[in-house]
Amino acid sequence: MLSRTDIVQDMSTPSRPGSPVHVRYTKWDGSPHWESDAVYLGRDEHGVWLGQPAGTRSSRPGAAFTGVWDSVAVFPEAGWTATFNAWHPTGTRIYVDLTGTPRWSATGSGPEGTAHEVTMPDLDLDVIAKTTLPAFIDDEDEFAEHQVRYGYPPEVVAQVRHDADTLLEQVRDGRAPFDGATARRWLDRLAALEHPVPGLREAQERAGGLVLRELTLADEDAARTAHAELDGWPFLFLDDDETWAEHVADLARERRGAELPRVPHAFLVAEADGELVGRLSVRFALTERLAVVGGHVGYGVRPAFRGRGHGTALLRAGLAVLAALRVERALVTCDDDNVASARVIERCGGELESVVTHEGARKRRYWVPTA
Repeated sequence: MLSRTDIVQDMSTPSRPGSPVHVRYTKWDGSPHWESDAVYLGRDEHGVWLGQPAGTRSSRPGAAFTGVWDSVAVFPEAGWTATFNAWHPTGTRIYVDLTGTPRWSATGSGPEGTAHEVTMPDLDLDVIAKTTLPAFIDDEDEFAEHQVRYGYPPEVVAQVRHDADTLLEQVRDGRAPFDGATARRWLDRLAALEHPVPGLREAQERAGGLVLRELTLADEDAARTAHAELDGWPFLFLDDDETWAEHVADLARERRGAELPRVPHAFLVAEADGELVGRLSVRFALTERLAVVGGHVGYGVRPAFRGRGHGTALLRAGLAVLAALRVERALVTCDDDNVASARVIERCGGELESVVTHEGARKRRYWVPTA
């Protein structure tokens, strides 16, 4: 077995932004651990940077999850890797894995150029920084157990221990690349690759002939008109002091999870014959409040276009986006006296769980299968 520091770096790394990279962590003996796909973003003095847009699937034997937020990761020529999340359900900003040296190899051709793989053994200890806690070292017990199970050489144990302590200090001090600004630059590069809304193609297929797309700078007049038509229900989530260009940019950031404290979500408008007829907001996760009212999906149809099945089409489209993110059941809520909305939800398979009173209004809470 190679020692941690004996592994020679294969410099067959990507060179074209957007090129696919398969990321593969193993255990010390080479057995499978976490795997996922990513895209190459570039490199700087810290190492090679990869990006994982919202909707990326990560798996290991017996476990898997789909990230509903953008993240970037740096792979230095050293015994660690670090992931930086635009958003995370538990507030994890930075996750540093102590590893062997990453090894790179070309694996074939992909739609964006030559495909690559990067692989390294995971050595248990992690340095984690959350939004509400100081950075800390995690998985000490696993590190102790695996030293025995896999027979880590003493020099590897000592090096990993030293590196974890050093990295903890760097993360707590906010030294680059753990300064926030460095990761934000790479998150912006990931966003510039224009990854589509997860599940948008499937959503379009369920949209009943409507054209679904994200809001653009050219939509200002039509969207503001739609917003003004609706009394007590917002077509837009536009802040009073926000310009239209800022609003469109913020929506793009919110989809990536980069506009805290809002959860990652997609805001889509629906067109029929070139006119905006409605809008759809799909929240990729739930906050404590959204778990009571609001739920995963919000949709609405302009008054002149109601009664044509557009509400049902929009909800079905929203469910397709959530299905692509591996959300199996969606919470959808409506006013207790909104008979038309309740019928739409029930038509899509919604089962009423409860009726609650929230801020003086009675709300119906449904769970709807996304498949």
